[in-house]
Amino acid sequence: MRLRKFRAASMREALAQVRRELGKDALIVATKPVRSGLLKEQIEVTAAIDEDEPEAAISMAFGERAPARAPVPSLSDEDIEKVMAPMRSELRSLRGFVRTLAGQRRPDSKLKDEIVSLQRTVMSIAARHGVADETELATLARGKHLCKSSKARVVVMVGPTGVGKTTTIAKLAARAALIQRKSVHIISLDTYRVGATAQIRSFGKLMDVPVTVAANPEEQMNDALNQARRADLVLVDTAGRSIRDLRAPKRIEAALATLPRPEVHLAIAAGTSRFDIDTIVARYAPLGVNRLVFTKVDETGDLAELIRAPTRLDIPVSYITTGQRVPEDLEDADQERLLMLAMQGFELAEVA
Repeated sequence: MRLRKFRAASMREALAQVRRELGKDALIVATKPVRSGLLKEQIEVTAAIDEDEPEAAISMAFGERAPARAPVPSLSDEDIEKVMAPMRSELRSLRGFVRTLAGQRRPDSKLKDEIVSLQRTVMSIAARHGVADETELATLARGKHLCKSSKARVVVMVGPTGVGKTTTIAKLAARAALIQRKSVHIISLDTYRVGATAQIRSFGKLMDVPVTVAANPEEQMNDALNQARRADLVLVDTAGRSIRDLRAPKRIEAALATLPRPEVHLAIAAGTSRFDIDTIVARYAPLGVNRLVFTKVDETGDLAELIRAPTRLDIPVSYITTGQRVPEDLEDADQERLLMLAMQGFELAEVA
């Protein structure tokens, strides 16, 4: 597979370069805005071309009729992914193109038809191979309150390592401080992860939000709370540990014993399996988990646990995160939105 990067003033120009130099079979791997000089901004598109890509998969990706061939009894997960991957890439490029056009003029009907056609194709494949059972998910969600907003003054973020707790804390702090104009104070208990203290202090400095680091929480928590006594919102960041470290939640439990009626949000990556989600919840149950936060929604293709987990565990979802931008990629959980994501996946839900 050959990877190339293209830069242009607009998405249209970048895609034209891709088609011109790599051909119509090129796959769009990623798109992002990049700085060009001090004030100018360009679009960078990473594209790939694989000369060994199966002809049928490429034809389906671009809406063409695949050549007739003998029927295959079933497709493996790897085969399905080969078909889905180029369509997901094409949807990403189209979505970026639509967003670029949104500020200029309404997209033409041909572009809309192409998006709808791709959406139907992907949904058809997903339905045939059990990617998400829409009837099951709708039935699970019916009559249930799967979402609950955060109301407490003290919010504690817990969860295993690598799920994005600190970034989520930064998003919550930025939204409260910069958009809602609340006074915010961050208390960090994470002195375990290398660079954690520097990271949270950098976030706080950028947002003009005070940060108190409690290296020894059992002894320093009261002092940290005293420093945060005037804040409208106190966000407590905790250290992430492996779900197999049985002692980690106990350390946090001892540290949180002095907090006044905290709301405990358990952060879980959206692509986590059912077994691991249930294991994580069981590990952190002694902390009195009030809410679930699903992070990295944009990084997985199967989002059915957004509906199944809160239904199965009877714990509502407070927030979802959909990227690294602070605070833009943070959403209050909404039942209709969760259902759409669980049924369609992130890419199709964004296009829709």
